[in-house]
Amino acid sequence: MKQKNFFWYILIFVSLGVISFWTLAFFLTENKPIHVPLFVEIDFKNYWYLFPLALLNYYLLLKSGLNKKVKLVLFYCLSFSLIVVLNSFKQSLNLTTPLIDQNNYYQDALEITNLRRFIASFDRRTFFHHLHTRTHPPGPVLFHYFLNQLFPRLTIINALAIILISSLNIFVVYKISSFFKNINKNFNLILLLSSPGFLLYSATCMDAVFAFLISISIYFLLILTRNYSLKNIILASLWIFLATFFTYASIIIPLFSLFFIILNKFKNKKYILSQIFIIFLVLFIYFILNITTGFKPMATFFSAKNFNTMLMPDIFMTFKRYIYSISANLVEYIIFLGLPILSLLILTIINLVKDKKEKGRFNYYLAFLIPMIFLNLGGIYKTGQVSGETGRIWLFLTPLIIAGLKINNKKDLVIGSFLSFGQAIIIQIAFNTYW
Repeated sequence: MKQKNFFWYILIFVSLGVISFWTLAFFLTENKPIHVPLFVEIDFKNYWYLFPLALLNYYLLLKSGLNKKVKLVLFYCLSFSLIVVLNSFKQSLNLTTPLIDQNNYYQDALEITNLRRFIASFDRRTFFHHLHTRTHPPGPVLFHYFLNQLFPRLTIINALAIILISSLNIFVVYKISSFFKNINKNFNLILLLSSPGFLLYSATCMDAVFAFLISISIYFLLILTRNYSLKNIILASLWIFLATFFTYASIIIPLFSLFFIILNKFKNKKYILSQIFIIFLVLFIYFILNITTGFKPMATFFSAKNFNTMLMPDIFMTFKRYIYSISANLVEYIIFLGLPILSLLILTIINLVKDKKEKGRFNYYLAFLIPMIFLNLGGIYKTGQVSGETGRIWLFLTPLIIAGLKINNKKDLVIGSFLSFGQAIIIQIAFNTYW
C-alpha cells in the first residue's frame, strides 16, 4: 500500500465504521442517539445569503495557510467571523438563544444579588440553580456575572465574548504545534477551523472556552518538560486553577501529567518537581479563596457528582446498555471531531510508531488518550435516556489532537480540511445539533 493512499483508506474505513455503528444503534437500541446529528431539522431561512459568506471566509483561511509569515491575529479574526457566520445560518437558533435557555449559567448570573454569599453557599444551593450550574464549578456563572456588571443584560455581548475566548484555541494549537516543530502548523489551524464540533459548539455553549483553559494548561505543562522555571510553574498553576474552577473535565490535566511522567519512565526529575510545586500552588489558591469567600471546592464537587448520578441512571444496568453507552460516546465525539481529522490522527499515530525520534509527541498523545479511554470504560461519561453529549463535553480533546498532528503531505491536510468543513456545513444546515 502506497503511503500517499493511506489517508483515503483510513477515511473510508472510519466513515464506514461510524455509519455502520449508528445504523445498528438506531435500529437495535431503545435509546436513540439524538444528540448526534441524526434527526433532520432543515432550516433554510438564512442559508442562501450566509452560505457564500462562509465559503469566502474559509477560502481566505486557506489562502492564509499557504503563507508561512501570516500573522496569527488574522487567523483569530477569521476564526471569530467564521464561527459567527456559521452559527447565524438558522433563524431558529441565533447567537443569544443559548443564553436565554433555562439550562444555562447566564440565568443564574442574573439572579446573583450578593456575590460572596453566592460563592460561599454554592455547594448547598444545588437544587436552586439551573441545570448546567448544578453540574459545574461556579466559574461559568461568574464569567457571565462579571460581564453583566459591565454590560447589564446585553446577551449579545455575552454570546460574542464566548466566541472570542473560544477562538483563542487558535493560539494554543499554534503554540503546541510550534513546540513539536510542525512544518505545516498553519494547516493545523485550518483543521481546527474545519472541525464540526469546534465550529458549531463555540457559539452554543461554553465547552470551547473550557477547551481553551484545558489545552493552554497542558501547553504550559509541555513547556515545563523543557524549560523548568518559576515563571512557567506560576503560569501553569494559574491556568490549571482557572480550568478546575470552570469545569470538572479538567481532571484530564493531572491525568495527562501523571501518564506523561510514567510514559517517560520518571526520567525528567525537574518536571516531576514542577508538578509538586503546581499542586501546592493550586491548593494554596483554593485555600485563599476559601478563606476570603467561604467557597468549598470539594463540597461543591460532591454536590455536583450526587446530582449528576441522580440525573442519569447507572449505565451498568445491563451489559448491552454498557456497551452501547461507551460506544455511543466515542462515535458521537468522532462525528463532531470530523471523520477526516480522525483519519489524519490515525495516520499520524502510524507515522509516530515508525519514527523513534518522535517519542515525545507519541507520549503526548498517549498521555491524554489513554486516560480518556479509561474514563469512558469506567462509565464516567454516562449516557442517560438520550446520550452522553460527548460531541461537546469532549471538545477539549479537539485542540490537543489537532495540535500534535504530523502530516508532511500538504495535499492530505488540504483535502482533510475541505472534507471536514463540508461535514460541518452539512451538519449545520440539515440537522439539529443544539444541546
